[in-house]
Amino acid sequence: MRFLLYFLISLPLLSQAQFVIRGHVLTGDNKPLAGATIRLEKSDEGAISNQYGEFRITSPFSQVVLNISFMGFQTQKIELSLPQVRELVIKMQPDENLLEEVVVSTGYQVLSPERTTGSFSKIGNALINRRAGPDLISRLEDLSPGMVFNKGKVGAAQLLIRGQHTIHSSAAPLIVIDNFPYEGDLNNINPNDVESVTILKDASAASIWGARAGNGVIVVTTKAGLNRPFNLSYNFNYSYGKKPDVYYQPRMSTTDFIDLEKEFFYADRYGIALNSQDHFPLTPVAELLLAVKSGTMTAEQADREISALQKLDIRDDYNKYLYQNSVNQQHAIGLRGGSDVWSYYLSGGYDNNRFSQTGNGSERYSFSLSNNYKLNSKLQLGASVYYIENTSQNNNPGLPTYTNPLSGYSGTRMYPYAQLANNQGEPLEVINQYRLSFIGEKNSQGFLNWGSKPLDELNTTKKTSQTKDMRINLSAAYDFHPDFSLKFLYQFNRGETAYDDQYGMQSYFVRNEINRFTQTSASGDITRPVPLGGIRDQNVMVYEVHTPRILLNYNKTLGEYHEILAMAGSELKDYQTNSMSTRLYGYDAEHATAKAVDYISVYNSSVNPMYMFRIENKDLRSEAIDRYLSYYANSSYTYKKRYMLSVSGRRDMSNLYGVSSNQKGVPLWSAGLAWNIHKEKFYNLNSVPYVKLRGTYGSAGNSNKNVSAFTTANYSSQVDQNTRLPYATIVNPPNPALRWEQVSTFNFGLDFQTNNQRITGTIDYYQKRGRDLIGVMPYPGSSGVKNLTGNYAQTKGKGIDMQINARWLRKS
Repeated sequence: MRFLLYFLISLPLLSQAQFVIRGHVLTGDNKPLAGATIRLEKSDEGAISNQYGEFRITSPFSQVVLNISFMGFQTQKIELSLPQVRELVIKMQPDENLLEEVVVSTGYQVLSPERTTGSFSKIGNALINRRAGPDLISRLEDLSPGMVFNKGKVGAAQLLIRGQHTIHSSAAPLIVIDNFPYEGDLNNINPNDVESVTILKDASAASIWGARAGNGVIVVTTKAGLNRPFNLSYNFNYSYGKKPDVYYQPRMSTTDFIDLEKEFFYADRYGIALNSQDHFPLTPVAELLLAVKSGTMTAEQADREISALQKLDIRDDYNKYLYQNSVNQQHAIGLRGGSDVWSYYLSGGYDNNRFSQTGNGSERYSFSLSNNYKLNSKLQLGASVYYIENTSQNNNPGLPTYTNPLSGYSGTRMYPYAQLANNQGEPLEVINQYRLSFIGEKNSQGFLNWGSKPLDELNTTKKTSQTKDMRINLSAAYDFHPDFSLKFLYQFNRGETAYDDQYGMQSYFVRNEINRFTQTSASGDITRPVPLGGIRDQNVMVYEVHTPRILLNYNKTLGEYHEILAMAGSELKDYQTNSMSTRLYGYDAEHATAKAVDYISVYNSSVNPMYMFRIENKDLRSEAIDRYLSYYANSSYTYKKRYMLSVSGRRDMSNLYGVSSNQKGVPLWSAGLAWNIHKEKFYNLNSVPYVKLRGTYGSAGNSNKNVSAFTTANYSSQVDQNTRLPYATIVNPPNPALRWEQVSTFNFGLDFQTNNQRITGTIDYYQKRGRDLIGVMPYPGSSGVKNLTGNYAQTKGKGIDMQINARWLRKS
């Protein structure tokens, strides 16, 4: 009787037994498909595949039908009998009628474009490898609308996204590599290790990165292991570039230049140079005209020499001696593979580049190792290490310049009839900073030869820079519930940049330094406060970044109509920098010795006695620690796969801003809506099977580490001339109201695609407004400073991004 009662009570419980379905969603070439929707028919149960393509669903029924869908692939239906089948491997087939671009990465999430409201540009591996540039930036050029590359523009940011919306802070976009902000130079990254790049343009896409996303975000995803057999790849790129065309840009001819010099001379425009105590140089033509005027040369003799000069063009020497054909060689080898339990990626790279400037080049070594482990159905671990070392030689100082005798400006482009070498290729002297008669006088007094031979500088100067970068990533993901997963990530990033500039004794830089400080007594004896020998400048900057992050994800499919994707978490960041620079005088490279100098005494200039100088002391050291604490949350809701709502919020706090705790942080947010018009019943335009409208608004930020809410000052390595005591100079007075910069963005976009993907495109209209921007404003002098750096500036900008892709398919 007791057994029968127990059986009757247990019967309804047995009928409600839970069956667990696990599986992988893969593409046709066995790559994990993240973001696929897996739903049980006639049930509210569902799941979304994670970054490894894995999913887990519980079912109260033994006979079920699974619906698997993902944008860009054909929807699949699978009938199952449980518990006979619990582990599934589902391969999705591409759908020619849907978008080709299937996933985008924000650095926190991997999303399908169908579930996004923001403005993204995805650049896949095929596009990245289409161009054989030695660095990633050169390969990204012209691949995404809104990205502006400034080449050769002095003072301009090298890379901008949708223009510049800050003034005194950095306008460069935030670089994110494998889920973490990257503090190094993007040029250091080996492009052969990059899987994809995603450009986050508007507030909805980029606001998850908070106070550093105001300039846009570039998310770089490097290659990782895959669930497929062992694969070995070798990639070799060789590119050859012709030397720059020095004749391309129109220049004033030598004859016209000499005619202008004559006009200035006869108009007495050289009077300033002739009377200057700085002994500004005169060009050879001006010296000839002056010799005629003073009677030391006849006009006929001067005309013959000037006629010979008119036949010269210094660009001939530039082309022959200062430029060369560039050659870039790039080798990369990779091992990739794995199984359901373990996947790996191992790569090595070597680059050897010869630049177009004679004597300049670089070498780069790179190494990466990535491992992902699936310990069980719920726990996954990941570990990776990346190391890059780049060494550059920059021995070519560039095109020679001279001091303009009319203005005194020392950076004037060399006069067009100068000669760098004679017919035998031997270096020749050209005028530089001082007049030839002054140089001759000083040479007779025992000074070092003050003449300048630009071609000699290629051999007497050795400039080397070396960059080292190491990143270690650790991750752990735990799926403790079918709808929830917890993820922990940590990155350690260490970078080192070292500059070593060695100027030989025969270099113009060293001879000029020695001669400027040389002192002459009444009896004609000379002393040299800057000793004979070379000069060596060294500068080393090291940074270390520790970034732990914890992240809670929630993915839920409710019935046929509702999908929810949410996450929340917190992040810490400790960023420490140390830099040290030093200068050695009287340096002997053979024996690695140097000589002591007097940094305190003041010396009269041997050029103009009215000036007094101290020997420059470049022995400096600086340390800085920046700490950040962030909280963030992001969620999106999709209804009937047609209507999408996304909201995002983040609060960043730092030790840089504000005095009160409520001033140290800034709340940043975004909201977006999207509408898949092609899924509406009324939509029947078969020639354009995909149309999506989206709109977003939100606020991101920008950080300036050069300002602080507290009083900042620079301590001098010198002593005050009057008190002979150490001193400091106030850079900025206290500013307790200092705030983060904020950039608000409104974006309205349209995505579309014609049948068979013949034409796909996106059109975006945006407005950006920067407020509380850091700027320099006048300040009452009675305070002790004349300028205050604080929040007072604003910017406005707007524009249209348009990208149209077309391809023509031939009928078979």
